[in-house]
Amino acid sequence: MKAVSFKEGCAAVVRNGFALLLILFLCMLGFMSLVSAVESIYPGPFDPGGIILKLIAGIAFGGIGLGFLYFIFLQEAVSGWWFRYRQARYGDRPWLLRRAWRKGRIAYRPGNPAIILWIFALGWNSGLGMVLVGNRDLILEAVRENRLNALGVALFVLIGLGTLYGALRMTFTKKVSGRAVFTMDAVPGVVGGKLKGWIRTRIPGRCAQPVTLKLSGSPSAPFERKVARGEMREDPKGLTIPVDFDIPDSCEGTSEWDPGHKVVWTLEASARVDEKEWKARFNVPVFKMAAPEGKPDGCGDARSVNIVKSE
Repeated sequence: MKAVSFKEGCAAVVRNGFALLLILFLCMLGFMSLVSAVESIYPGPFDPGGIILKLIAGIAFGGIGLGFLYFIFLQEAVSGWWFRYRQARYGDRPWLLRRAWRKGRIAYRPGNPAIILWIFALGWNSGLGMVLVGNRDLILEAVRENRLNALGVALFVLIGLGTLYGALRMTFTKKVSGRAVFTMDAVPGVVGGKLKGWIRTRIPGRCAQPVTLKLSGSPSAPFERKVARGEMREDPKGLTIPVDFDIPDSCEGTSEWDPGHKVVWTLEASARVDEKEWKARFNVPVFKMAAPEGKPDGCGDARSVNIVKSE
């Protein structure tokens, strides 16, 4: 275990303390907003716009606070418990620890910024609309008293319209989908053997550019090969790319759960499609297997043999 200096320990305490205070503040703010919304319903006066705004604020602040609490303080403990449970069930076959690995179908779904922009645009414009409608008399009176107040209102409106325009444009702009699925011929990939399968993409059949495949597993050097258009298969949804890598005996198998010696194998595909870069990335299971009697290392059936336990 790595020794932690006094300075690093103090910095960690301060960092965690600040994070905890921020979480408590957000959770308290969310709780107070929800309590205020309930009080507005029962004692009155009943203000639908104000109640909805308080509910949204309570759920948002409380949700953010609880999210920070999980990702900063609880995620590691929950992940450790979940891993120990899966290990007790699939201890001698660690490639079954993940559902995608068990099925031999690993999906890649890149994040879509349009979704985030839509959430912000709808939240902003909905909240702004309720404020403008619920407080229209106060806003009109403030504008009459000082015309400069109209600039502030216009700024909020322009932000809402701008984000809405951006969300619409990103939604209806035609581009090649980055979604892809790697289907393995055999699970897992074997050190001293092969990693084989097919990558099903949304790349249109008109694309004549080659696809670059790169298989890497730290600390091993990456393996790279180009797949020409003639080697690909054209399916209704897009091109399907063959994957066929030989993995030398000198490589190390997947070891994602050892913090002292983490080895992650990734398969990456990239190409130029319509003058833009297309890329897909998959976390693949590659393990060192114990060969059955009478067969050399690396020639065993990946579905039936056990893992060679490293010291």
